[in-house]
Amino acid sequence: MSQLANITKVPLLPVITIQKTSGVYTYNPFISTFDFAVGSLSVSPAFDAVGGTFSLQIIGSSGTNAQMNTILSNISEGNEVTIWVGKSNATKTKIFLGVIEDIEIVEPNKNFMIVTLSGPDFGSDILKNTVVLFQYEQRLTALGEVDTTDGSTSIINLVSKILNDTQSYPNAAVDSITAVTKGIVYDATKVLPLDYQIPVFNARYDFLDDKLQELDDYGLSYHYVDADKNFIMSQLNVSTSSAPASILFTDDVNDSTTWVNGKVGLIAPNSNFKRTLEHHKRRVFGLGGLSSVIDQQNTTTTSSTVMSANYIAQRFTPTKTTLSKINLYISRTGTPTNDLVLELRDDSSGGTSLPIGEVRRSISKNKTILSDKPVGEVTLTSFEMNEELTPGRNYWIVLFKNGTDSANTFNWHKDALDTGTSATSANDQTWNLTTTPNRFNYAFQAFLGNELIAVSTEANTVVSSKHFHEDTIRKSDIINNELLKIILLQENKTVHKKKEILKCMIYAPDTLLSTGQKIRVRKQLSGYVIDGDFTLGQIEYVFESGEDTSTGNFYYNVELTRFVDFA
Repeated sequence: MSQLANITKVPLLPVITIQKTSGVYTYNPFISTFDFAVGSLSVSPAFDAVGGTFSLQIIGSSGTNAQMNTILSNISEGNEVTIWVGKSNATKTKIFLGVIEDIEIVEPNKNFMIVTLSGPDFGSDILKNTVVLFQYEQRLTALGEVDTTDGSTSIINLVSKILNDTQSYPNAAVDSITAVTKGIVYDATKVLPLDYQIPVFNARYDFLDDKLQELDDYGLSYHYVDADKNFIMSQLNVSTSSAPASILFTDDVNDSTTWVNGKVGLIAPNSNFKRTLEHHKRRVFGLGGLSSVIDQQNTTTTSSTVMSANYIAQRFTPTKTTLSKINLYISRTGTPTNDLVLELRDDSSGGTSLPIGEVRRSISKNKTILSDKPVGEVTLTSFEMNEELTPGRNYWIVLFKNGTDSANTFNWHKDALDTGTSATSANDQTWNLTTTPNRFNYAFQAFLGNELIAVSTEANTVVSSKHFHEDTIRKSDIINNELLKIILLQENKTVHKKKEILKCMIYAPDTLLSTGQKIRVRKQLSGYVIDGDFTLGQIEYVFESGEDTSTGNFYYNVELTRFVDFA
């Protein structure tokens, strides 16, 4: 029995509404509502960082200029266009929500106008044009190390904060702008539950979509906003279901393969099939950031020195090459009026050891960094270094004089021992070593940085294996070895395989096609035979109107992919 007999002969048609000043204009061939006529419609939903687009050609249903002018006077750029597709009014499915960006009017003659409305999908319009400003850091332990029990910076939690929290946006307290207040709907169940923890994730007036794409890169996911304004984050190049394919694409109208009614599509001529090693790698090196281990420290905080009087410096001597960060034990008195500034300096060359050598790194922390802490509460304040030092040589941590008011400044905490090497200066020009009995050790931690490296190699690979291509994945924000391995494991799902891509035109089955569906493809009548499961990626919905402008030809332009082993 022909599989195409399993497709109902009812045509697949679009239903369209165009937002107007009050209410909507509607095109619905199922209930014979034609506020306008459709010449053609092309829709490409958002997919894998590429925004969705639509192009809708309309004419007045009676074809008169007067009717078209009435429509144009009631719609404008920025209005929404909603598109459904189905074989009946009851079973139609919403596939796209667009925003009119362009209105183009073509007049073949003075008595007839053709208007084309086009623009992006609703979600891309917001995500790609919204600016974010934030910094999220994983909590530190009492030793100043990353607290892996703090899941606040897992990918799924970062997505929630970025979309929902006004603190992720400039002028948050004034504007109350978020992606959600702009109309996007956030539902945690629609976000891939990635619990990978990112120690530091920040944005400085970046586009929201770019920051979400960075998070996609960690989990091989992709994101988009559906026609109901729901934010979706799903797995990239992987079907949303582990079950066998439920939809068949075939080029044989007499294909005898048993299939469920209404889930068969006909592959039209002129398909394109590509096998490629473009993304194939035999071996991949994952390079993370610097995992930190304490090298030198003094954590005793018996007393403190007010920073309004002098510049203060503490000497330390590293035992390894890379200094990843320095933590200082700081508190505030009153409300500091100047930013907190730290410099890492070389020791003076020859003679007395003093903090007057080359400045290696200068970092400023905002004067409000401890505003949420009680006055006098000792707080670990971290300064990222990532500096290459010479083991065994002396270096200085220099904390700048902070204002002139001892009632509104910062304090650097210290021990009460007469054992350390520290120095003070009133002007940062003349420095003096502290002397007995005041040779305190100011409280600090200096961390060694070890670059994380993980390797993923294709099974049975030897030096003589063909196409022995290698690659490096750099994730400087990852400082946890297990997380780096997880990311490589995600990459392994595709990077060690060759990719096969089928592009073709499909005449519509009763089941509406959407990104992420698993599709069984059987090309049996062509020169190159295909029989296997693919994942549906990009889709373009195309409607070309018939002479009566209510029915016509509906088809899909699709791209399907699968990854197969490469010998």
